Amino acid sequence: MPFFRLITLLCLALSSSPLLAESAEQVSLQLKWLHPFQFAGYYAAKEKGFYAEENPDVTIRERIPGISNIEQVLKNEYQYGVADTSLLEQCLNGKPVVVLASIFQHSPLVYLTLKDSGIVSPYELNLSFSGDTGYKKWHRMAATKVNPELIALLVKVLANIPLSEKETIQNRWMSLKYEPGLKTKTLLLYAAAAVLLLVIIVGWNMRLQREISTRKQVEEAQRMAANVFSSIQEGILITDARRTIIDLNPAFTRITGYSRDEVLGKTPSLLKSGLHDDRYYEAMWQAINRQGYWRGEIWNRKKSGEIFTEWLTISAVADKQGKITHYIGTSSDITQLKEQERKLQLIAHYDPLTGVPNRILLADRMHLALAQTKRDNCLMAVGYLDLDGFKPVNDTLGHEAGDQLLIEVALRIKNALREGDTIARLGGDEFVFLLLGLEKVEDCEITLHRLLQVISEPVAIGSQAVSVSASIGISIFPGDCTDAVASTEDNTDPDTLLRHADQAMYKAKLEGKNCFHIYNLELDRQLHAHREALNRIEQAFENEEFELFFQPKVDMQQGNVFGAEALIRWRHPERGLLMPGDFLPLLESHVIAIKLDAWVIDTALQHMAHWQHQGLQLQISVNITAKSLQSEDFVIQLYYAFERYPSVKPAHFEMEILETQAIINLSLTSQVIKDCQALGVQFALDDFGTGYSSLSYLKHLPVETLKIDQSFVRDMLEDEDDLAIVQGVTGLAESFRRQVIAEGVESIEHGIALLQMGCYHAQGYGIAKPMPASDLADWVKEWQVPAEWEKPHPSATA
Repeated sequence: MPFFRLITLLCLALSSSPLLAESAEQVSLQLKWLHPFQFAGYYAAKEKGFYAEENPDVTIRERIPGISNIEQVLKNEYQYGVADTSLLEQCLNGKPVVVLASIFQHSPLVYLTLKDSGIVSPYELNLSFSGDTGYKKWHRMAATKVNPELIALLVKVLANIPLSEKETIQNRWMSLKYEPGLKTKTLLLYAAAAVLLLVIIVGWNMRLQREISTRKQVEEAQRMAANVFSSIQEGILITDARRTIIDLNPAFTRITGYSRDEVLGKTPSLLKSGLHDDRYYEAMWQAINRQGYWRGEIWNRKKSGEIFTEWLTISAVADKQGKITHYIGTSSDITQLKEQERKLQLIAHYDPLTGVPNRILLADRMHLALAQTKRDNCLMAVGYLDLDGFKPVNDTLGHEAGDQLLIEVALRIKNALREGDTIARLGGDEFVFLLLGLEKVEDCEITLHRLLQVISEPVAIGSQAVSVSASIGISIFPGDCTDAVASTEDNTDPDTLLRHADQAMYKAKLEGKNCFHIYNLELDRQLHAHREALNRIEQAFENEEFELFFQPKVDMQQGNVFGAEALIRWRHPERGLLMPGDFLPLLESHVIAIKLDAWVIDTALQHMAHWQHQGLQLQISVNITAKSLQSEDFVIQLYYAFERYPSVKPAHFEMEILETQAIINLSLTSQVIKDCQALGVQFALDDFGTGYSSLSYLKHLPVETLKIDQSFVRDMLEDEDDLAIVQGVTGLAESFRRQVIAEGVESIEHGIALLQMGCYHAQGYGIAKPMPASDLADWVKEWQVPAEWEKPHPSATA
């Protein structure tokens, strides 16, 4: 059926084509898609008087796939519809379909149909349309000039459209143009003659083309081979069967420096570097003779004498009988590539700052060292070294000074070790070293003492000399070779050895630093117990087992209670009430300390708000660890804490920091103190006198109060040195315009002595022991100053 429709369509198109007219002129008009005068046939029919009664309103709607417009017209669902050449098929089948107008769209003939219109063919309108033209993709439509009504109608349509649209049609769509008509017979004759001539020419040309193409292919192959040989970047060397050089390309000259005349007639042995022995070359030619080629790296020498690395491939060329006639060598200079590879190896396996092996290379060295130690039946020591006091140097003098210090320390460690030993940097100020070939554990102690000595020597950085020390942990492999380590577990892998050395280093830190500790099972048990204790403290925190006690502070001169110090206690379900010394040391440098400090601050503020509601106004002080004070969000979290208790004035809240912890990072601690003071909070320097007590610390730490440590106050009545320290701190506080308070006042006599030297604020068991928060208000109401303290004292009356 599609073939029948196509034949019918072609016949109709030819019968209506203006090419069948003998001398009719054609006028073609390119029409904008969906423009109304694409319905020119419909308008022409209406002009002749057809369809006056129907007067259909022609609109365009999208075609719906699967729905036949003709079937809808026949079923009276629509009065008219647009259809393609399937309309012809309907007519041939005797369906009562009539044509309203001929419209050009995508297919050669498209019709607008109307049932019972009285017109059975578009040709009854005496209109001739060539539905499809050679300009189909630009939507052209042609109409013959034998239909003046259509031409007039088109002119009328053009006259009635806006000027801008008309200009667009004329300018963009080529407007109107006339084309002279051609006779069909003449056209066919000329076409036939042209086709015959073309066939003859094509046939003859194809024969010649085959011959020329074959010759060109041969020439092109030869030219391509010559271009490849001369322009390729790899050096090419060709020898005969006797290995005499017969040809080379320019790249060979560029790589080796030898010209063509200098190598022709010679053998490739003139490139020998002397770095390979005769066995190397014998193995090379054996591979060539066995498998026909050899490929690998080779060191050769240029004409200048420079030795370079070359990636070389030598291939044997044989004739049809299998006899070798030539050898071809292709080579590339990979010296720079090998150098880059060496640099990458350095970057991948060596620390970029100190130049010693990094963690990756250390792992390889440890595996080799373990194998060597097993083979030699001896001992190996793994040392984990961490610098003491590096962070203050880095923070005070800057990272550049810290880097210089690390470089110098790495060099000293390297020089202190033997040639076969290894040093590696894990990162920061942590180093690992391997001591091999030990007969007994004691053999490494001399090296460890030497390391501690050379590291502790001052290092000149710019105009300053800085000193640091080291804490070293040692693990031994194998763990059961000597009595000294008989109790250790079997250290059989690098990770275990490093972990045990790290644990031993931590033990050395706890023992006072600047020392070494050798790992043993007891140390492992201690560390395990420490981890369990930390877990139990976290559990106690979640179970709300902690409580704040408060120790009053009094003004002995005025005879009143002005404040109290919040002290944490742990109500352990099994062990009872635990003092801070029983658990706080376990939290040093641990994140739990930050959580516990935040809880202490919040709880203390809660009690202060409660006491204020009862009419009791006290200055409450809390102890803060350096880890909390130096955390990034400490100040903002303190601000939020005061926001939760708006009735508490920050001026009545004091934070105590240990002198020894404050100087770890002096600049950061000083800045945090200033930021907190901006909120109104007071600061006290706790345990003053037990640390370094430098005047520069008082200058840079803007605290309001100095607390004399109880160890000096408690014994000052019997120990003249302690008395002198208390007097010195009191005078120092007065000179720096600081408040001073004495801890450890255990008797009335302590108070009298303090009053005589001008220290009026005190706390201690002689005044009151720490008590639960619920007891503090009643105690304050009942406390009376001792009569001995009310007597005039020399310093008080001065």
